[in-house]
Amino acid sequence: MEFLLTKNPQFSGKFESREVKDFYKDLVEDADQFNIATGFVSNVSILEFEDLVTYRQKNTAKAMKLNLFIGMNYIEQFTKLQYDALMELNKHLQMDNLGDIFVSKELRYHGKMYSFLKNGVCEAGFIGSSNLGSFLGTTSDYIESDLLLQDESAVLLNNRISNIIEALGTKFSDLPEIVDFKKPVFNLLDDNSYVEKVSDDKYNEVCSNSLGYHIVVPLKVGNKAGKSNLNTYFGAGKIKGRFSPRNWYEAEIIISKKLENLDKLPQEDEEFTVITDDHFMFKCKRQGDYGKNLRTVGDLRILGKWIKGHMEAEGALKLGEMVTEETLEKFHKSKLVFTPTKSGIWLLKME
Repeated sequence: MEFLLTKNPQFSGKFESREVKDFYKDLVEDADQFNIATGFVSNVSILEFEDLVTYRQKNTAKAMKLNLFIGMNYIEQFTKLQYDALMELNKHLQMDNLGDIFVSKELRYHGKMYSFLKNGVCEAGFIGSSNLGSFLGTTSDYIESDLLLQDESAVLLNNRISNIIEALGTKFSDLPEIVDFKKPVFNLLDDNSYVEKVSDDKYNEVCSNSLGYHIVVPLKVGNKAGKSNLNTYFGAGKIKGRFSPRNWYEAEIIISKKLENLDKLPQEDEEFTVITDDHFMFKCKRQGDYGKNLRTVGDLRILGKWIKGHMEAEGALKLGEMVTEETLEKFHKSKLVFTPTKSGIWLLKME
């Protein structure tokens, strides 16, 4: 048994400890079965599972089976976005005999347990505070505490997961069609360490000091192959030859050299603060040749979460779907509008 603690750049040096991700990458390359009992499943986690199953089918000698038990989402309702993505994942698992998705229909299960098996033997198990997003590395803002279990204790944990599924689980494919969904709410930035939610008074005060001109940056979707900075997710993995997919929300914006009033934007490598029209405040900077790459400071997903998250909430973008011109048409917005203020803070909205 080993105590694990999430590494966090704002917390580094306080404790000497390994984290779940130190083991996860090797386990997903080697194990042939991944069993999970968790409370909630996030949008990004569903995509991560689809990527993992597909990767193992295409790049390794033996595919990985996935058994996923979700203890809370069904009772508290899925969003349409989550439900559709789970339908696709379940279809993939069923078609290729690669496992099952289960839900709890009556009792709220909020535990977090994970086990990896190879040739029928449990290699390792984890139990602790990590939801799927933290476990898979798709979130980085929480400091999670977990236990690594091996040998007999790992076998016991895997048996517990099987018991939970048997006692509470209903196969996703056996559910009646769901037609009532939780209303999507944009809350992707609410708990991000690099984002502050400002009050109405603060936002109005900044707006009142506007300098009166705007800089408009078009959202570009790239070519038919989907190559654009809003579609980073579809690019090559971060580590060649390893399971290392890009995060669904990772994004940066390309600024044209011909952009009107380009010289009035903050210069290359200069950090500047923005407040969005829905009152999120975070820092951005420009990097690369002439500062063409606009990205967020601290977490490259912030800008992508703000842009793609609103597209998802409006029903213009599905999980795992490329952002295209058609997406922008459905979204009815295709540009970022920056407005400078006397305080040095920039107002940001989409139009």
